[in-house]
Amino acid sequence: MKATSSSRMASEHDMDPHACGCRLMNTFLRTSKRLRVLAYIALLLMVGGCMREPETALRIGTNVWIGSEPLYLARELGRLDPAVVQLVEYPSASEVLRAFRNQAIDGMVISLDELFGLAADGLQPRIILVVDVSHGADVVVGRRGMRTMQDLKGKSVAVYFTPKLLNRIRQTYQEAESENAYTAFFDQVTSVDLLYIDDLGSERHTDWVVEQLYAVINERYENRRSVLVTSNAPGDVDRGTRELREEIGSRTVSRLIEICGDPLPLFGPDHREQAKAAR
Repeated sequence: MKATSSSRMASEHDMDPHACGCRLMNTFLRTSKRLRVLAYIALLLMVGGCMREPETALRIGTNVWIGSEPLYLARELGRLDPAVVQLVEYPSASEVLRAFRNQAIDGMVISLDELFGLAADGLQPRIILVVDVSHGADVVVGRRGMRTMQDLKGKSVAVYFTPKLLNRIRQTYQEAESENAYTAFFDQVTSVDLLYIDDLGSERHTDWVVEQLYAVINERYENRRSVLVTSNAPGDVDRGTRELREEIGSRTVSRLIEICGDPLPLFGPDHREQAKAAR
């Protein structure tokens, strides 16, 4: 009986409402604390997921060309936020194209012929804005006797800015079958009915440059194919011819004169400087 009584008393002690309430309160507090910690962690994860890294500015590659002037004017007038759009200046169009190929810039200001070159290489460029329209600077040139567009039917013409031509030759060295790639491109350039090389002499003078230009011109010279060349001469034809010989070699200039005839001077004011002075 004592044992039974003692057991009953212990049971009654265990069921003391005050002690039971304290245990429940402690359990509740611990659980509540854990829930608050979990809630804070969940909130931090949600906020972290909603926060976005600051977007970098759109980088647009340009070089010294009148087509880029509207963008520089917009920047000068404060219409281009540098945090949104940055103009990246390069020394030449070939450097702009190289930066685009290497994904160093997001967009660029280039001419249509350069755009077609990128498309032919499979880069799939897209025109998003036309910033300049030529008014008389671009013409279609044909051999003597060609008087209408119909006379050009079936004829092939290649147009190259000199640094771009040299850059394209360099690119053939990097292609999988570099020897075949170079030969194919060389045959293409030297076999078209008319090759137009713009801004001859603007490239950096090296033995490699002299060699490549001579190879192209000499091949067309030997096969009696037409060549049209433009070059910047500093004031007079004789001085310009002398400087061109220093840049690309006397043999190349001699062949060009025999193919094209005497240089035709076309001098005039610098319209870029005039436009800048008029602002």
